[in-house]
Amino acid sequence: MKIKVLISNDDKFFTQGLTQILGHYFNEKGIFVDVNETLDANVHYYLAFIGVNNLSQYLYARKMVSTEVIFIIQPEVELILNRPEKGMKILLRNQSVNTLLQQIDEVYLAPQGFAQIRQPLSLTLREKDVLHYYSIGYTNIEIGELLGIHQKTVSAHKIKAMNKLNFKHKGEFRRWLIETHCPQMRGVENLR
Repeated sequence: MKIKVLISNDDKFFTQGLTQILGHYFNEKGIFVDVNETLDANVHYYLAFIGVNNLSQYLYARKMVSTEVIFIIQPEVELILNRPEKGMKILLRNQSVNTLLQQIDEVYLAPQGFAQIRQPLSLTLREKDVLHYYSIGYTNIEIGELLGIHQKTVSAHKIKAMNKLNFKHKGEFRRWLIETHCPQMRGVENLR
């Protein structure tokens, strides 16, 4: 399993340390972490850490992160952000690693959150077929002809699968399909 993480912070030393902590922590759980330091509209992030100086990115990031909470990095105990919004969690630069990991556990690895990481697929056989053909470059019309369904039905299956897999952007979804070439769907061909 692989997750993408956004760390938008001016302190590169802190960013590097946070990257190492997250990488080690999630590797123990069998999850690979890919960190981006700049906000990319075509990327679907699982976690986001935004420096208090970069709060202008908060609303934009809010739409591109699959969780309820975004961590706001603050330099010291005197809170620059006095009243955080509901979807914000404050991360102080000088707090301990254990405190940081405890915050991540509370927010992201609650039983339902961890199940979401591990078991994102509850796709129907038809959705798996559509995604298989889509990943190897077939158009909606071609997939529809192969499966004997209308192209709008193909599109509906694609959108439902995208939502079930928790993707918000079609570009990132397409890139993920091409990168992974849907290995979990290869077994479908053997079932027939």
